[in-house]
Amino acid sequence: MDTNWLSDLASNSLGDFDVTEGLDIELSALAIRARYDEDIAWQLLERLAWKIVRFVRRFQYWDLDPFELDDVVQESYLVYRETLQRWRPRPVNGIATGYLYFFLKAFPHRLAEAVRRWRRPTRVPMIRERWNALATIEGSRVEDFCRNLAPEDATLLRLRLTRGLSVPLAAETMGLPRRTAYRRWHHILEMGREYLREAG
Repeated sequence: MDTNWLSDLASNSLGDFDVTEGLDIELSALAIRARYDEDIAWQLLERLAWKIVRFVRRFQYWDLDPFELDDVVQESYLVYRETLQRWRPRPVNGIATGYLYFFLKAFPHRLAEAVRRWRRPTRVPMIRERWNALATIEGSRVEDFCRNLAPEDATLLRLRLTRGLSVPLAAETMGLPRRTAYRRWHHILEMGREYLREAG
């Protein structure tokens, strides 16, 4: 599972911290500002990154394919932003508190919920079956199939079939966001199924 951007943040995070009243007050103050300030939101994410990496890595033990494992990493950022909006400050002597406790309780639960929402149990064998079938296309048939694809999709397919690049490496080569490359790859697999069906 690629957690590079999270791991980079984690190197400057609070690490595996113990929850204290003072730390909760500090991070709660940041959380209020982070709702409206992107720079502050990133600072808070950086402080919590070690914990987020730990929560994300639990999904290594789920029955997920590589596409979905990368999606978990991306989903973790969306869930982090969701916790900012859902948290309700608990005033104590006029000071906002409670974000850290809320985050540690809500984040892993909501991340698991998010993964369950988009996860489909039949997706892994379906993807493997379609890729194995598509990998049988050789020579002139590759170019014939590529004529049915958008230019970037055709390039992605050639990098996968002829150079053996993984989707992340192909995305890097093409200058595409990884999530976009995976989305395109799923479309290519669907098109490949139709092509092979028609070709007999």
